[in-house]
Amino acid sequence: MTANPIAKRHAAGIVFCPSADGFEVALVGFGERYHLPQAEVEPGKSVVAAAVQAVWEQVHVRALAGPIIDQVEQWSQKRKGEGWTQVRELVDYVLMEGIASAEERSETATPRVHWLPIDKAIAQAANSTEREMLTRARSLLRAPGSGLRLLPSIMAHALGDLSPATLLALAETELWVDDEIYVVLALPSGERPSLVTQGEPPYLATIDDGDELTLVVSERTLEAHPDLFAQSIQAERSFRFIRLEANLPWDTVGYGAAIFAALTAAGISAGFYSGYSIDYLLIKEVDLALGLASLERLIREAQALSATALEDNGA
Repeated sequence: MTANPIAKRHAAGIVFCPSADGFEVALVGFGERYHLPQAEVEPGKSVVAAAVQAVWEQVHVRALAGPIIDQVEQWSQKRKGEGWTQVRELVDYVLMEGIASAEERSETATPRVHWLPIDKAIAQAANSTEREMLTRARSLLRAPGSGLRLLPSIMAHALGDLSPATLLALAETELWVDDEIYVVLALPSGERPSLVTQGEPPYLATIDDGDELTLVVSERTLEAHPDLFAQSIQAERSFRFIRLEANLPWDTVGYGAAIFAALTAAGISAGFYSGYSIDYLLIKEVDLALGLASLERLIREAQALSATALEDNGA
């Protein structure tokens, strides 16, 4: 056996959904023993992103990451040539909320995918480590008090550090989604197309820094007026806009940080466009449903915290 062990890192998702009797948890496998969805953490990828991907690929539901319950060290042996080597594995167990109704969970259930009441899931988990992680997840889910305990650390910290005024603004935020699909275009400033200067502009946003002109236009506009654009443009397609309607004085601090904390926790990248009265998020269409779910969770927690603060002040 070699002296230098191979190190690998995995992420396991404990994905739950509320049910009429409490919570259901997803396990995968055949026979009488099942295990949690799990995947190796690839270089350059975060533990949370790996867990989200594992749940999507193995359970077929989108999920919002919560806290990392624990990291467990495991050892095994692997044949290498004519001998054996030690393999050291670190497994991070991530609590996650599935974005799936009871009907959707029923549709994803297969001979390999099983949605079980959490008590039954603990009994049927394949090994003592997973049973322990599920037991700790059950304690978190059933504990009274603030929902912050079920949030990933980046979101919990962002909410916990907000001023009362910013927390209230976040709690009162309404989300609206533009039906249009947008394209982000970039071209040299010297080649600005005629639609920037002609009539009513068919674009939603434009930035000109003197070297590069960036336009956000609908796909309909791009397809209807291809002759108006230079051949040297760069284009990134399939974006949607989420409109953030909130009362935000210019001295509001931390609002945008909380928004991006929610998206970061979901593994989603977005652009932020700030108008005088309304702000917008530019997000890939494929990420829209999960992004909205993460933002809605953020707003719900802000509402709960703001209401608690008002009750404490009233008392």
